[in-house]
Amino acid sequence: MNRSLSLASALFCIAVLGASAAHALPRYSATYGQNCGLCHQDPTGGGLRTLYASQFLVPTELAATAPVLETISPLIADRIMIGVDLRTLFSNGEERDAIQLQMQSELHLAFLADERLSIQLDLGQGGAQEAFGLAYVLPTHGWVKAGRFTPNYGWKFADHQLFTRRYTLDAEGTRSPREWESTGLEVGLGPGPLQLTGSLDEGGEAGESWTASGVWRMNPGPLNLALGGSFLRRQRVDGHRRSAGLHAAAQWKWLSWLGQWDEPHEDELSSRILTQEVVAVVSRGINLRFVHGFYDPDVDLQTGRRQRFGGGVDYLATPFFGAVAMVNFDDDDRPADVRYGGGWSADVVFHFLY
Repeated sequence: MNRSLSLASALFCIAVLGASAAHALPRYSATYGQNCGLCHQDPTGGGLRTLYASQFLVPTELAATAPVLETISPLIADRIMIGVDLRTLFSNGEERDAIQLQMQSELHLAFLADERLSIQLDLGQGGAQEAFGLAYVLPTHGWVKAGRFTPNYGWKFADHQLFTRRYTLDAEGTRSPREWESTGLEVGLGPGPLQLTGSLDEGGEAGESWTASGVWRMNPGPLNLALGGSFLRRQRVDGHRRSAGLHAAAQWKWLSWLGQWDEPHEDELSSRILTQEVVAVVSRGINLRFVHGFYDPDVDLQTGRRQRFGGGVDYLATPFFGAVAMVNFDDDDRPADVRYGGGWSADVVFHFLY
């Protein structure tokens, strides 16, 4: 592979991964049959973890080993919480050179005015990434959020390489997960097993960009199930893009599955995206992870499609350190594109968290 193609591939990976936002692991939501607010200060997931997650759930149930619980306290003052996420990627591929990237370096802060009102900041490599106020002032434990945040659409997968995170907003693929972020206003309601969210987002005139999502959770017998739908419209200088999708999850004993199907549209272009993730718990802190993605950028034309298959191990050694090792295979019959390459690749991500 010549040097110019290697450089182009490396630069694209840096652009895609270098500003990675701190999203959630939706499989934990499936495992416990709860909304993402169980583990995150943001009720739709991502960013700073709750005291329940950092002081109890992660140390006693998710991590392979646990420290003395009394030593874990994200509260640095009576009403100020802190958290950290550092992710470093080491990657090598059949069609590109080996690269090392700092995927994420974020400091999370929350100022808790009272039990209903908070101000949350995510400070990362490019400065403030998310900054919003959150007020639980609506019925059914509902909230109002205002500021810069990631609108709630489908599953907020932490892995931005999954196709639903990469291609929903742009047929050619978003170059950074920060393109999902938007300044706006969000309203959420949580009547019983149902969670509903809607937001007015940045872009065009007021009301031209918006996102809506809903998910219903149920627990028949030994199963935890979730079924949801999402819609978005993003106004841009050169037109607008809209997407509708379904997302679902199922968990039984040690096995969980999450899936998302999206149908983005832009002008005369109609795309189709499918992402699936299966996780099997081997023992506490050790999980086998399998992913599959399908992407057809134009379902009306024979322009090719892309599939990715991946498998590996997700190991959370302690509440403060974990690693993910994945082997992936890309099957791409579209015209050659130096940004992606194809064939086999191997990724290792080291995650330091607090």
